[in-house]
Amino acid sequence: MSLSRQDVFLGRALIAWGLVDRDRLTACAEEVRRSAAEGRPLTLGQVLVRQRLLSPEYYQAIVARLRQLYVESTGAPSPMQRATEQMPQLNESGRYLSQQPQAGPPPPRAADTRAVERAVQRWQQVAPQVTASGSQIEIEFDFEPARVPLSSPTPAPAAATPAPAQPGKAGRRQGPDAAIRRRLKVPEDQQTFLVGAWTVEQYLADGAQGVVYRVTRQGSSTPFALKVLKQHEPKPEVRQRFVREAQTMAKLTHPGIVHVHDAGVAGGLLWFVMDFLAGPTLKGVLEEQERLPIAEGLRVMQRLCEAVAYAHGHGVLHRDLKPDNVIMAQGRDPVLTDFGLAKDTQSTMNLTAEGQRIGTPLYMAPELLLDAEVATPQSEVYALAAMLYQVLTGKVPFFAKSVIDLAELIEKGKLAPLREACPDAPKALEKLCARALHKDPGKRPQTVEELRAELAGMG
Repeated sequence: MSLSRQDVFLGRALIAWGLVDRDRLTACAEEVRRSAAEGRPLTLGQVLVRQRLLSPEYYQAIVARLRQLYVESTGAPSPMQRATEQMPQLNESGRYLSQQPQAGPPPPRAADTRAVERAVQRWQQVAPQVTASGSQIEIEFDFEPARVPLSSPTPAPAAATPAPAQPGKAGRRQGPDAAIRRRLKVPEDQQTFLVGAWTVEQYLADGAQGVVYRVTRQGSSTPFALKVLKQHEPKPEVRQRFVREAQTMAKLTHPGIVHVHDAGVAGGLLWFVMDFLAGPTLKGVLEEQERLPIAEGLRVMQRLCEAVAYAHGHGVLHRDLKPDNVIMAQGRDPVLTDFGLAKDTQSTMNLTAEGQRIGTPLYMAPELLLDAEVATPQSEVYALAAMLYQVLTGKVPFFAKSVIDLAELIEKGKLAPLREACPDAPKALEKLCARALHKDPGKRPQTVEELRAELAGMG
């Protein structure tokens, strides 16, 4: 049973303002569900007070500020106005509770209600960005505990990690994340800082749209990765694509897909938190080893097909399948990442600008070279087959220096047989790879699951 809209909204505010530890909030949410199942419904506020995580006065102060933000002010979405209006009021003594408060940490002192004011002041400036129509990050985490990553990752070697930003000659911090640190008002000499409830510990990477950090949550040493959208005032399509990436990865829970656990806004910057996985990309592995042994290559591609088939089963087309977007966790297990170009077929939102190419041409099915919007499961079969060919031979199936030349090469069907570069491959595997790379989508395996099953039969 899910939490009510009022409880979800209250819980999100408590997390965003850092007023209640997420793990304790999760336990309270579970008690709300259990109570409802037993026929004695309780609200999240009641449970928080009963567990002495909030005093009645503290709870009332929070509700009052939420109402001021979303009921008394104008412009808030109507669902949030209704949810705030319907939040129950508590008697100052809390005598309505059916059970006596359990032993636990002492309730906050009355003076601590000032913390609510301070938190609201910090959050008030960015709240409209979170709740505005078209940009709300509607990830229904429902306060479930964060999923444990595939393994217990270890930080990347220091030598492989770019150096953090350093002050320049004029005392102004330099580096790829300098603007983000300035935006978050991080002191020049401070290496770690907070983003939401997460402690940033190490800069990891800088991409076209975002910066990635290694982070941990208070009370835990498990590392996660936090991605921040660099632009403070991005174009609507950029902001919505970032939000869509977080939403898509949050709804996919599979060991072969990087999962999103949290999202929010800090200093006007959008961010989300996902699994942190130690290991190179599949592209890096192939650059080092050139190609994989047949048995290992088949294992990796079967695992990857399982993940893609799972995504398809949930209405998601990745649309940018390539070795760069596969992390080899601990150097062995393929995990699919980067859903920035994914298409959620269950959503009506179109995040593709007119004339924009989606994907990487060397792994794109020929029909997509003309129109990326016609992506189908069969076009993803093609991309996986292109990766399979490269994994086993060390070469992409078709290579040209321009999209026009590439399309012409594919149209002529001049594919070098798999066994020319991989003579140990069985003839059946060569035929399967050629069929999956056929220029006619109707002659390929029609689903990724079908491709996976045929690969499984090879070894």
